Amino acid sequence: LVEGWGTYPFDRGTIQDIAGWITGKPWTLEQFSFGGYQAVSHADPLLPAASAAAWLYQFHRWGDLYYQSPGGDVPISVEDTRGWLRQDVNTRFPLGTRTTQALRDWLRAKYRTIAAVNAAWGASFESFDEIDPDKDQVVNRFGHLWEYTNPSNPFHDWNDAVADLDTFRTELRFRNYRDVIEQVRGEIPQAAICVRTEGANVLVGGLDPGDPNPHVRHIYYSQRRCGLIAEIIQKSGVVKRHSDYTTIPYTPRELRELIAAAVSQGVVPAYLPQFDNMRDIAINARYGTEYQVHYNLPEPRKGYLMHVLTAAYPWWQATAEAGGVPGILWEDHQCDGFATETQKRELRLFKQHWRQALADWTTVTEAATASEPASDWRRAARALPSYHITAD
Repeated sequence: LVEGWGTYPFDRGTIQDIAGWITGKPWTLEQFSFGGYQAVSHADPLLPAASAAAWLYQFHRWGDLYYQSPGGDVPISVEDTRGWLRQDVNTRFPLGTRTTQALRDWLRAKYRTIAAVNAAWGASFESFDEIDPDKDQVVNRFGHLWEYTNPSNPFHDWNDAVADLDTFRTELRFRNYRDVIEQVRGEIPQAAICVRTEGANVLVGGLDPGDPNPHVRHIYYSQRRCGLIAEIIQKSGVVKRHSDYTTIPYTPRELRELIAAAVSQGVVPAYLPQFDNMRDIAINARYGTEYQVHYNLPEPRKGYLMHVLTAAYPWWQATAEAGGVPGILWEDHQCDGFATETQKRELRLFKQHWRQALADWTTVTEAATASEPASDWRRAARALPSYHITAD
């Protein structure tokens, strides 16, 4: 079985041509470029329908293989990273014209008058039309857009204007998913979103932004950079799973606490850790890059990037025992991420132990006789092989 296939990433500009090829009619969506990437505006009203066309095409082609949870959910995976908190990338992606206008409309609905906006933010805008978070932001030394690190800009980390912006971006993400999944559920009634991000994100609410643990601060502030505030996403009810290209070496204790919290809040984690090349940040007073802003620290501090080799077995054990789905980044040439021979041995050992644990568990529960969830939805899939079978 495989995870349901959505789009990668959600806003890739090619969705316009893909939807046109599938439906046989032209599509015109607002597109813009940044850093060599062609994006579609998240606020484009045609984006949900174009995405649904692609998701359903893939379901019709491969849906007989789609995984369905014991509870009945059919997770559809969509890669959707909208910002970063990392030693070399500290950005929120550009908004585009439509999304900027959608932000203005959102602010008008919340505050009613520009005077109320200015009072809340300590700003001096003459009108809603002047509000543009992308304007005069910082391009980092690698050419990434945009760093919100200029304290003279009306939008900078972590002021009230940025707090509103990140709330809006998260609510827009929820509407994106809701509008797509409603169309997909016409054929897969129990379809749910598995959002896949990069940057060691954890979709857990209720965290303390002032926690002294830098891993917790990373999670809290990365949610905001990414437009993935857990409390808002959880209320949507459409995101049931979260996968991440994880590069922070969370400890087994942290994993147990975080994953158990995520599961209790309605989202099952399914991380893909880069065990051979984790990237921890040592917060200190003397060496590294500036980190006071990124972690919203009360005093100047540096962040020292450390490449860390992490044992896989304890991570998987903590993940599984807390209710998550164990995973691994198997091979990523561009990011130096590979499953090492040691990790492959860990995988074989974990698989052996986990199978035995499941066997022991089913002997004392009713799980072995539990009824299967309804799967009539699979009938719409053509179940065509991805290869040709020829007689010898």
